[in-house]
Amino acid sequence: MDEIISKRLASLVAAVADSRTLKEEEDLEHAKMGQAAKHKSMVLQKQEDELKNRVLKLAKRNYHSLGTFIRLIDYMVVETQVKINQESADLIYLEMGKDQKKYGIQTTVDYDPEGDGMSFEPAQAEFVGQFEKLLQDMQSVTEEVVRVISHQDFHQFIHGLISDSGPRFRAIVEGSVAYRTSKATIQRRIIQDFEYLQGTVDKFKQCRDINDFDQTFVFETFRAEHSDLESIKEHLDRLQKWDTNINKYIKPQDTKGLIWVQGRKLKERLSTRVKTEQANMKTYLHELAENKVKESQQGLYQIRATLNKPLATLASYVAHVNELALCRQHKEQLVDQKKKLDEMKAVLSKYKSKDEGYQSVQQSSLQSKIESLATEIGEVEGLLVAAETTVQEARDANVEDLEKRVIEEQEKVQALIDKATTSEALIRSTTPAKEALEEAARIKKRFDSSVERLAQYKAYQETLKIPPTPIPEVDDFEKKFGVRHRLW
Repeated sequence: MDEIISKRLASLVAAVADSRTLKEEEDLEHAKMGQAAKHKSMVLQKQEDELKNRVLKLAKRNYHSLGTFIRLIDYMVVETQVKINQESADLIYLEMGKDQKKYGIQTTVDYDPEGDGMSFEPAQAEFVGQFEKLLQDMQSVTEEVVRVISHQDFHQFIHGLISDSGPRFRAIVEGSVAYRTSKATIQRRIIQDFEYLQGTVDKFKQCRDINDFDQTFVFETFRAEHSDLESIKEHLDRLQKWDTNINKYIKPQDTKGLIWVQGRKLKERLSTRVKTEQANMKTYLHELAENKVKESQQGLYQIRATLNKPLATLASYVAHVNELALCRQHKEQLVDQKKKLDEMKAVLSKYKSKDEGYQSVQQSSLQSKIESLATEIGEVEGLLVAAETTVQEARDANVEDLEKRVIEEQEKVQALIDKATTSEALIRSTTPAKEALEEAARIKKRFDSSVERLAQYKAYQETLKIPPTPIPEVDDFEKKFGVRHRLW
């Protein structure tokens, strides 16, 4: 644009300068024409001369006014530049007043790591500084237009009219009240827009605990410390609530003026972490359920193996009675475990997502295993009842056998007492000490065997819930045998 103005102005200056040579050119023309001018009347000649003089005077006056004219053009161009710069600043402010735009200058919102509020990147101060720079750059671009008075062909015309190249464009702009007002208004609007956006993202604080969780929670640590359903369910409840809160409180984006607050990255980060931990918790819970199914199946196998043992002897009968009691206890534990598995399955179903195709297959498999487990528990219950019936039917015979054995051992102890008090080897004074001691040792050994069997029979009585038989003979033997033993 400055080149076009300069070219046209240069053409005009040349034309004005050429108009001063009108007299010389006409004189030359008359010389060429010879005597043609002699035939003009004096009146006509006089009129022509007066016209020429006026034209030459006008040309000289115009020529001397070129400097002022060039300065005026320069001022007009500068004024236009100032106006353009002002309109550009006003246009920026006008754009700031338009809401619901699909464009803007982006700033990312996140939680302030050093406080309880929200932080922006870039921050408000950076926005103010960048808009200040934008206004400065606008001046710099406009200032690059070469001033008309700087054209070298015009120096001869403006020499002496101005002391230098005139007031600089930036100084003219900065000195403008309208520009200073626009600049201050833009800066104030940026601050106001940030205050508004700070209010809109203030509700993001409702998800601050999710951010803290994202920064501190380690799933492997949780897995190492917790294996109970309540802890896992508590976490799943919290994660589901957080997932709802993220969609409720965190907007992906918001705009005010030219500022576009980007909340999508924050929302995606928190949402991804919540969904990841939900998947981790459900996978962990499924693993625990699978392990419980395996433990239950193994327990049922052990119960079945126990129920198949034969009852050929008193010892095997008593042992089986004891094992049956343990099997009954174990079976009740398996019933409780099956209830816990049902609770686990219910939790997995409650937090099932629509896009969990593979996990859905896993849950169906788990459901089948739990149902199969319930059937097996029912079968084992039937086997237990049958085994308990068999044991009950054989009880009287085995109790009678036990009582008979106790009596036999009592009689053996009584015989040993009699022998300890009547044996000639022990009461005869002429019996060698070695022989007496050997006899005493044989009696004591037989007594110890009887005591051991009596202790076993007493344990049998406890297992069969029979009142223990008193054995006074044991104490009697200890007293009488001790007296004889000390003599030797």
